[in-house]
Amino acid sequence: MQQAIYVLDSSAITSKPEVLNRAGATSLVVPEAVLSEMQGRRNGLWSGRLGSLLSQAIKAGLGVIPNPMPVAGDFAPQDRDARMLSGADLDIARVALAFASEGKRVGVVTLDSVLRRYLEARSVSTFSPEEFLEKTSVAEKGNEELKAAVEQLSNDQVSYLVRNVSAAVLAMLVFAVFWFFREPLLNTLNIWSTVIGLLVLGVAFYSFRQRQRLAYGLCEVAFGWFGAAIAFWPTFNYQSVGVTGAIQIFGGLYVIVRGLDNIGKCVVDTRFESKWIWAFKSIK
Repeated sequence: MQQAIYVLDSSAITSKPEVLNRAGATSLVVPEAVLSEMQGRRNGLWSGRLGSLLSQAIKAGLGVIPNPMPVAGDFAPQDRDARMLSGADLDIARVALAFASEGKRVGVVTLDSVLRRYLEARSVSTFSPEEFLEKTSVAEKGNEELKAAVEQLSNDQVSYLVRNVSAAVLAMLVFAVFWFFREPLLNTLNIWSTVIGLLVLGVAFYSFRQRQRLAYGLCEVAFGWFGAAIAFWPTFNYQSVGVTGAIQIFGGLYVIVRGLDNIGKCVVDTRFESKWIWAFKSIK
C-alpha cells in the first residue's frame, strides 16, 4: 500500500510537539507558510524552543514544501470556510489538494476545525495530533536528541503551569491575610509610609508580572472577581448598588478581562493554546 503523506499545521505542532518525533519514520511534511507563521511568533515564551525543535525535525527527515501558487477555483468567495482560513491555512490546503490530485494518499494533521471542514468537503482526510500519533509509529532508530528535546519541552511547559498556579495561589493567600488584618495593619501606617509603600508595591507588581505573567493573570482574574463581588457585600441587594458600586463592578470586570488577556498571551505556542482557542474562539 502506498505510504500516506501527512501535512502538519502549526496547531498540531504547538499542541502536541510529539508529532515531530515521526519525522524520518513517516512521510511528514510542513509547508513553508507554516514555518514562516511560527517564526513570526518571536515574542512568545516558547517560540525559540519550538523553532529549535523544527530545525532538529527537518534534519531528522521532516520535509519542507514550498508555498504553492494559487490555482483557479481553489477559493470560492461564497465558501464561508474558505473566507475564514488564514494565508497559511490556504497554503496547507493547496499542498494537500496538490498531493491528492497526483493520486497520492494524503492527510492533514490539524486542530483547526475550519480547515478540517474545508478539506473534508474536498475529500482530503484530516487528523487530530492524537489520531495521527495513534496511526503512525516512531522510527526504530529515530533521532534521540529530537525525542529528548520534545519530552523536555513538554515537561517544562507542565512545570511552568504548576509553578505559576502555585505562585498565584500563594499571592492570593497573602492578600487574604492582609485583607483579614487590614485594619490593624493600616493603622500603623503614616502618610509617608503610605506614599512610599504604594510606589514599592507598584514596582513589585510589575516585577511579578514580568517574571510570572501567567500567575499575575490568574491573580487579576481572582482580584477582579473579588472587587466586583464585594460591591454587593454584605446584603447582596441589587437595588442598593449605586453609581459608585456600578463603577466598582465594571472596574472588576475590566480587571478580569485584562487577566484573561495576560493568561492568553502566556499559553501561546504551548500545548494549552488549542484549548484556550477552543474556549474563547468557538466561532471556528
